[in-house]
Amino acid sequence: MHSLLGCVLLEIRGHRIPRVLLGTSPFIAAGQFGVRSFEYELRFVDNPKAVERVVRKSLEIGVRGIHVLPYPWVYEGVKSALESFEEKITIVGTLLPDDIEFSIRALLDLSATITLVHGVISDMRSESELKFHLEACREVSPITGVVVHEPMKTLTWLKKMDFEIDIVMAPINRLGKFLDTTLESVIEIYRELGIPIIGKKVLAAGMLKPKTALEFIRELPFINSVALGVASSEEAEETFKIAFEFLGKP
Repeated sequence: MHSLLGCVLLEIRGHRIPRVLLGTSPFIAAGQFGVRSFEYELRFVDNPKAVERVVRKSLEIGVRGIHVLPYPWVYEGVKSALESFEEKITIVGTLLPDDIEFSIRALLDLSATITLVHGVISDMRSESELKFHLEACREVSPITGVVVHEPMKTLTWLKKMDFEIDIVMAPINRLGKFLDTTLESVIEIYRELGIPIIGKKVLAAGMLKPKTALEFIRELPFINSVALGVASSEEAEETFKIAFEFLGKP
């Protein structure tokens, strides 16, 4: 079986996209973490220094790409970490639907290579809304795309539409969690999509150990990159060491 490890490094419009990205869901205390969301809220929300520490550690380990949800404390933490790091880091940003103007300014300041429409907008499956948000993404980056939380419904709809989409960020994990259909059906639609995919929720919000999660991802040739959220320097050490072992370094 083919694997991500054996794939050519993804390149879009002359820009190379790392196989492994630091995700930022823990930094915003995303709801999928259950009771840990409260812990993450206390640790990270409105605390850019805490974000900076995890980002800095991830960069020191060898991560060369970051998915940024540009809430102020995330933006500030990422920016501070990058200021002391000379090497080029690929920023994949998502526009926040409730503050597009700030998102655009923040992601421009971070020199985002890719800008994505938020899943809340994509999953509305509204032609006018998606067009508006894609145009906003193009103000930031040469590469644009969408995040989807309901991959079966939204990607089926998108295939019928005439949008120019360079890349998709979508959930995938071996437990089939956070999907709107069966794992088998999602794998099939991803395989047929013909657009590069960044996998999200790969660790199933911590339900999977990194080794178990990434062994599965490695065997999916249509997953070109993954975003892995970590909540501490220790988690970064464990997770990214395994990620580089299975998926390769940038």
